[in-house]
Amino acid sequence: MQCIRRIAFSLALLVAAACAQTQDPPDIFLITVDTLRADRVNGENAVATRGFARLAAAGVTFTQAFTSTPLTSPAHASILTGRYPAVHGVHDFGFPLPESMTTLAEVLKQSGYQTAAFVGALVLDSKTLAPGFDQGFDTYFNFPAGKKEGSRWGRLERRAGDVVAEAERWLAAHRSGPRFVWVHLYDPHDPYEPPEPFAAQFRGREYDGEVAYADSELARFLEFLNANGWYRDALIIATGDHGEGLGDHGEDSHGILLYDSTLHVPLVVKPAGDRPNRKVVDALVRGVDLFATMVEAVGAPASKTDGTSLSPLWRGIDDSARQLVAETQYPLRFGWAPLLALRSESHKLVEAPRVEFYDLKSDPGETRNVYQPWSEDVRRLRTALRHYRESAPRPAPQNAKVLQSTLDELKALGYLGNDPGASEVPEPSLLPDPKDRIAVHNALHAAMMLESQGNDRGAREALNRALALEPESFPGRSQAGMLELRAGNHRAAVAHLKRAHQIRPKDASVAFALGDALFALKDFAAARSALNAALQLDPRRYEARVRLGEAESALGNLTVALAHFEAAALLQPDRTEADVASARVYLTRGENARAIPLLRRAARKAPDDASIATLLAEAEKRPASKK
Repeated sequence: MQCIRRIAFSLALLVAAACAQTQDPPDIFLITVDTLRADRVNGENAVATRGFARLAAAGVTFTQAFTSTPLTSPAHASILTGRYPAVHGVHDFGFPLPESMTTLAEVLKQSGYQTAAFVGALVLDSKTLAPGFDQGFDTYFNFPAGKKEGSRWGRLERRAGDVVAEAERWLAAHRSGPRFVWVHLYDPHDPYEPPEPFAAQFRGREYDGEVAYADSELARFLEFLNANGWYRDALIIATGDHGEGLGDHGEDSHGILLYDSTLHVPLVVKPAGDRPNRKVVDALVRGVDLFATMVEAVGAPASKTDGTSLSPLWRGIDDSARQLVAETQYPLRFGWAPLLALRSESHKLVEAPRVEFYDLKSDPGETRNVYQPWSEDVRRLRTALRHYRESAPRPAPQNAKVLQSTLDELKALGYLGNDPGASEVPEPSLLPDPKDRIAVHNALHAAMMLESQGNDRGAREALNRALALEPESFPGRSQAGMLELRAGNHRAAVAHLKRAHQIRPKDASVAFALGDALFALKDFAAARSALNAALQLDPRRYEARVRLGEAESALGNLTVALAHFEAAALLQPDRTEADVASARVYLTRGENARAIPLLRRAARKAPDDASIATLLAEAEKRPASKK
């Protein structure tokens, strides 16, 4: 019987592919809603009652869909490539999607599609935090470069309505198909700030308000497609990239743990052509399956993937069980162990310093860890996980290369902006277990949110809670130091930053901040030492080079100071600080003939800077330079 099923399944796939090749290729619309729990779309807690509900009425609801990782960048990389993070190499924001990876947009573009992507957050900007994600897209709606001030809206994040409006403008200008459009709505991600009337309707339940708002914009987009005659024959997929903890298992947000609260996502597919009409599939499916589903729908050549098409499930011709591999390496940013999990429909194994195993049939909430190494179920999942580790191809090791200014801005989006760093522990499993540190993460996360909202007092209190729980927390010490430095509390900043520098001496940003704080305290010799350390780690750091020059100048080493200022000016010729600092040294030495050209150049770069104009006027009034 099983053999007959396999034969029928294979024949059905061949027939589906043949039909796809003879029919006009459908428009494909992929809508991903960030940080969307499955229970806010399906079940008694549902608040997404318009957009997802409309799709479900004409399509297939997958009640057991899961992401491969509870982080935005790697989760989307898996959707766009059909590969797990271990294969595509994107484990966190800033990690590039390798050119060797075949993306969905590339496959569809080769099949004659026009391709466009409209993203709602900087974490998916292909020019900064998501390099390589634009592979295959004719249009990729990135964020404006160089915009550093003002509200985060339009700078770090876009409202769902703005993303949808941009997608609609593109579609209106590209009316002939076939078209592949990816729309990413970021709103449910914290900080939770739903617009009116959702803010009033969901007061005290702001996360739900964000979900309801994003869903309303999905409904608006679907109506736009319908009004233009593009809805009926299109393949439309709406899903979440990952969920949100909301306190389940002690996790307030996401990224640290691998429970279903952050892995379980909604998924609704409205097929093109054969519409099942409110069909429900309860089988386990995965985000990596979407790539194969869309490629099959257009009859494109099959690509290497970790997933399989979902269409046999809604056609009722496939009952084979699927398994999910899930990972998170985000704990490494905090000095904690990464996690790897294997989930079947009935069990979940989480490889951690303290291994977890759950019987999901009797304990769907994952509240009772029944791990026993000799259990047959444990051994079966562990064998499957070992096979995955051994067989999965590995991309070349990559590092995230992100400007510190961009990392700092990410605090407003709920992401810790420290480099992951390299652990001195040879085996990651020897690091602290993330579930034992989840209260620390909650406090650090709360501090980031509060600081980004201008609440320094609340942020300081949250950081104190985190450091009381884990005094040697590098993120805690560095965050506290940066907060005090910005607030002008330089002695407190030095105390925190010195400890952070001792914990992770290879972090250039902490070394620079420590030097900056010591400089403010006029401890120029100690500042010089810290700034030299920062430049050894990051020789192209402009601010550190200028500050080191100022420290050398304060110590009387004017020639050395000038060398640092000149080096800084070569690093960033458009900036003025190095020119002005060099001019001040020359003025101190009575060489105003050398200072004046530098000040004039700085004035041309920054004509509205009154301080440069004043210093230039003073220099021009001075007597001629000394011989």
